[in-house]
Amino acid sequence: MGENDHQSREWSIDIDQGNNVEEVLEPGLDCCIYRVPNILRRINEEAYSPGFISIGPLHYGRRELLGMEKQKTRFLSKFKERVTAEKLEEFKTYINNQEQHIRDHYAVSSALESSEYVAMILNDAVFIIELFVRNSCGPHDFLLEISQLNIFIRRDLLVLENQVPYFVLDHLYSSAFSNKEGYPSFFVLCLKFFGAMVMFNWSFSEQPQVKHFTDLLRRAVVLEVQPTMQSVGFICGLPCATKLNKSGLEFKGIEGKCLHEIRLEKRKHGKWLS
Repeated sequence: MGENDHQSREWSIDIDQGNNVEEVLEPGLDCCIYRVPNILRRINEEAYSPGFISIGPLHYGRRELLGMEKQKTRFLSKFKERVTAEKLEEFKTYINNQEQHIRDHYAVSSALESSEYVAMILNDAVFIIELFVRNSCGPHDFLLEISQLNIFIRRDLLVLENQVPYFVLDHLYSSAFSNKEGYPSFFVLCLKFFGAMVMFNWSFSEQPQVKHFTDLLRRAVVLEVQPTMQSVGFICGLPCATKLNKSGLEFKGIEGKCLHEIRLEKRKHGKWLS
């Protein structure tokens, strides 16, 4: 094989790894996991892509994320110590039966064959469940004890393109642990895991209908403070924070408080905004 042939083969592999998904032109009603539009991605690529671990099909196979696949395998082995082989086979059967329904939740279609797709969803779901159980019930793991790794994983699990539908995780967890003492609901595990991010309000008056972890984050930010149409007037053409700052409005960060706790202080006498 010549050098040019070798380069051509490597190039085709890169293309396959980067394009195992294709846009769905007419997403169905279940669709809730999307590609971030390029107009946003060009502003800050890192803000919309996982940098440590891939979850789901959209970033599956990316070379820079393959290192964590070994940790998924390790977690699967640990999870087998919690459940029977029959229960794990039930997991696989459930995902296999729900495969098309799961695929319908994504705004892109995956080119993965059924067996690989089911295995991917199973491995990712088991990794998340085992991670959350260890965070709440133990035993702990170095992925949780090393703060920087913990931050990386939390961040990636909240990226929109890096999701598994919530109903899959909830069903698998409930089928394995709902009758076991000491295991709270999966929703409680989610709040305990993401609750370390104190800038968000994770106190829900009732459990919301969650589509995925990004949706859970959105509800933590928006749901508790969403104003009613009767209680607030509409402000049209409100400038962004950058323009307000350039006009003289001062912003000060608050540490250790929820993002909802925003207050406006009276401006000093004689100080006007342009």
